Parts: sequence; structure tokens; C-alpha cells
Amino acid sequence: MRPRRDYDPIHVYVCHLKSKNPTEVFREAWFRADTATYQKHQTNLGAALSTIRRTAEAAALRFLLSEQMKGTRTPVIVLGDINDAQNSNTANILTEQPRYLVGDSLGGGDVSLYTAQTLQEYRSTRDVYYTHIFQDMMESLDHVLVSEEFYDNSRHRIWMFDGMTVNNDHLNFADHKQSGTNDHGLICAHFKYKPIKVEARQIADAAP
Repeated sequence: MRPRRDYDPIHVYVCHLKSKNPTEVFREAWFRADTATYQKHQTNLGAALSTIRRTAEAAALRFLLSEQMKGTRTPVIVLGDINDAQNSNTANILTEQPRYLVGDSLGGGDVSLYTAQTLQEYRSTRDVYYTHIFQDMMESLDHVLVSEEFYDNSRHRIWMFDGMTVNNDHLNFADHKQSGTNDHGLICAHFKYKPIKVEARQIADAAP
């Protein structure tokens, strides 16, 4: 993806990590070999295995991201259903927990990813945000993560965050699947071309 010829291509990663649904351990040989012991624990064992797999998938994706981003100015976007919340361990692995700056502070992390949800929360008086409903619990499982080239306060900013919308009204209707809609909300994050001024970058680089 190359929206502008005078910059490096944007690398987009699309992911769908393991769901929170418990792994069906009753299919495993070790379970069938001792059903009496494991049957009463199959839900929590399955949930634990799903968490381990999701964590492993996040770590593997983070490996690819770090290889792409470390020591480069390559713009990166990660899109997808990570089946975990904004501040979950899964998200923390993917983003490397960057510091969000305020005011005119400049910084940014070479391999950091910034969540569109957090960027939106800094600009909004409300943070009602969900992309999935399970047993009447609203969760934010789907995310847009961006590198510092898309972060407002980065000294290497190229694009500035311009808002995010979540289309999720259909999740509140019981027949939404019959009408052909997805069981997840749709996220749309907007960015506008606004590179940081050279003078501001030089001041930030010279700061102790």
C-alpha cells in the first residue's frame, strides 16, 4: 500500500487471533484416557488453552512486526480481531505498551503500536466503544493499531489521527445474523496527511 509516492509503502498486517471460546479438550487423547478426572474441569482447561494459543499468536505476530519496524521508518498498520481488550496482555504484547503523550510533547516508539481506541479516547468526552456482545457483555475485541508514523505526538509523524467510528448498532438486534450482518462491529479509523514540521522535530531531538 503506497498512498503517497514520496514515502515508503505502508505495511498492513491483518490478524484474527484465537477466540475466547474454550478449546474442545474432550477431543484430545489425554482427556479420553482419563475422562473421570478431566470432565469436570474441561471448561477451564479449554479456556486456559485458548488463552495460551492467543498469547502465542500475538507473540509470533509481534516478532514479525519488530523485524519490520526496528530501526526503520516503515509505516505499519495492524487490523483485526485479536479477541481481547484494549489493555489485555494480548494487546500489550502487540503494542509493546507505548506511552501516550499529551500537549505539545513529542516522542514515539520505534517499534510501538498505538491503538485507535486510545487515540479516540484522548479526543472524546465519552468512551462507549464495543465491537462484540456475548451474553449481554459488551467488549472491544477488534482493533486498529498503528505505528508512530500515524501518532500525533511522534517526532516522526507523517499522518495525524482524524477520528474513529464504530458501526455496531446491528449487534443489538437479535436477528442481525438473519439480515446478513457480522457478529462484530466495524471500525473505521481516519488519518490525514500532516507530517510534523522539521523545526518541531529538531527541537524534540535536542531536548534532554
